[in-house]
Amino acid sequence: MSHKQSTLLHTDFAEVRLHEADATGLQWTDAFRVESPRIAIGLSGLIAVRQGKRQLLGQPIQALVIDDSSPYRMRRYGAASISSWVLIPHQTGLHTASKPLHLTDWLALRDCIALATQQGEGLALEEYCAALFSACDAAQHVHSPRAIRLEHLAANVREYLALHLHERLLLMQIAQAVNVSVFHLTRLFKQATGMTIHSALLALRITQAVQRLELGQKDLSQLALDIGFNSHAHFSWAFRKAVGCTPSDWRSRQGAHRAIF
Repeated sequence: MSHKQSTLLHTDFAEVRLHEADATGLQWTDAFRVESPRIAIGLSGLIAVRQGKRQLLGQPIQALVIDDSSPYRMRRYGAASISSWVLIPHQTGLHTASKPLHLTDWLALRDCIALATQQGEGLALEEYCAALFSACDAAQHVHSPRAIRLEHLAANVREYLALHLHERLLLMQIAQAVNVSVFHLTRLFKQATGMTIHSALLALRITQAVQRLELGQKDLSQLALDIGFNSHAHFSWAFRKAVGCTPSDWRSRQGAHRAIF
């Protein structure tokens, strides 16, 4: 797995880096350790992190906190392509965990990065980092065996959703894939993430749409089918409800992002 990184912002409380890596399939990397706790947010792509007994899934709309207590391994999913991540070194004693983000927060982060990269305006990104630190600090929980099991279940569900994004999914098949009952699945996933499985799936589909639109996807009907919507109309309705504009409007507005992500 090859890496490139660049520093977007350096202040007294944070350093923000843009990381890019070539995906190499489903193989786990060798173990390595970070120098200090950090928060990683996926801008595109999907990554799994295993540290001790914890296995977490990092993806768009998910803040992944990685501490420096022990080595960890990573693996990326998908074809050989560039995945971009923002890593934020943090010094307040955060422990390995994950925190779901709202789709609007993830989109706002991309705007902040575009401002910092294209216009040299780092204030918005710095404010975003400060708010994110506070949110992750507040989300810290006891590392009990039960909490670890919940995180592991949520990661497995998110992984299954991401790998079957284009399919018509039913609760029973998701439950069978992660070896729990349907009733335990819905309750435990909501408890672990604060959202329903359908909401998580919809957010994944919209983030996938955003990435492909920024790459210049022309055929919106085909895009809708590729990411699991049953029609262009359904896709447009869901996209507008989540993002605030139609897919075609988003594509025309986001030219600056294509040069970054």
